[in-house]
Amino acid sequence: MHLQTLVTTFHKTEDEIRELVVHNNLQGEVLFGDQCGKNEIKDLGLVGKAHVILYFFDTIGLSNNRNSLFKAATADYVSFADDDIVFIDNYPAIVEEDLKRLNNPDMIRYNIASTNPQRSISQIKKEKQIGFHDVSKYGVWGFFFKRDFLLNNGLTFRPELGPGQKRSHGEDTVYLKDFMDQKQKSYQIPLVLGKTDMDHSSWYGQDVRNDIVTDGYVYRLNRKKIALLFGYYRYLAHRNFFPNVSFHQFVKLYKQGMKEADAAKKPSED
Repeated sequence: MHLQTLVTTFHKTEDEIRELVVHNNLQGEVLFGDQCGKNEIKDLGLVGKAHVILYFFDTIGLSNNRNSLFKAATADYVSFADDDIVFIDNYPAIVEEDLKRLNNPDMIRYNIASTNPQRSISQIKKEKQIGFHDVSKYGVWGFFFKRDFLLNNGLTFRPELGPGQKRSHGEDTVYLKDFMDQKQKSYQIPLVLGKTDMDHSSWYGQDVRNDIVTDGYVYRLNRKKIALLFGYYRYLAHRNFFPNVSFHQFVKLYKQGMKEADAAKKPSED
C-alpha cells in the first residue's frame, strides 16, 4: 500500500522545506506544494525519514495549492497536512495497518491534538464508522483519503474558498460535506497522529463583515434550504465573533453570502 502526505506552504526556500520535514517528523513519501510564482518540480530525495518531492506553483490560495498537489499524487491514499503539524514516529506504517484491518475504506481519520490550551481541538473518543456529523467541525488534518475514490467522484477543494481567496474560510467543511455526500465508507481511530500549536490560524476576525458573508456562502453550500436557520444560531451562540454588528446587519451580510453561493454552484449541480 502506498501513502503520500501532501503539505502546502507559501514562499519557502528549499532549506526551509528541509527544516520543516525534520521538525515535523514527516515520514514516507511527502509532496510539498509551495506557491511562489513559478512552476517547477524538484526531487529533494531523502530528507530525515521522508522522501520529499517539491512542487512550485504559480497559483494563489490554499485550495488551489491542495488541488494541484492532488493532481500530482500517485498514492493509494493521500493526506492533506498543514505545515505546522508534528507527526508521531512511524505514522505511515500505523495508518497502513489500520487501513488493511478495516478492509481499505474510502477514508480514515485520526486525532490531531492542540498544544495550545487557549485553542483546543475536539478529540475522537472511540473507533467507529462515521458520517458528516462526526467530521463537520474539523479541518481535514488527520484524514487519509482513498485517491481513486476522490478521482472517481470528482472531489476537489472549491478554489473560491480558503486562505488567499476572498471567501477566506470554510474550504475544509465544504470538501468534507462533498465527500460525505457520496456513497462512502469511512472510519475514525482514537489515536493522536500528530500535534499542532494552533498559533497560525488567523483567518477569522480580520474582516468581520467578510467573515459573515463567507459564513452565509459556506452554510448555503452545506445546509441548503435550512442555511438561514444555522445563521441565526451562529449569531446567537457566537455573538462575540461579531463585535459592532447588529442582528439586522448580520442577516443582511449572511444572506449576501447565500446568494453568492447560489450563483456559484458547480456545473454538475446545475
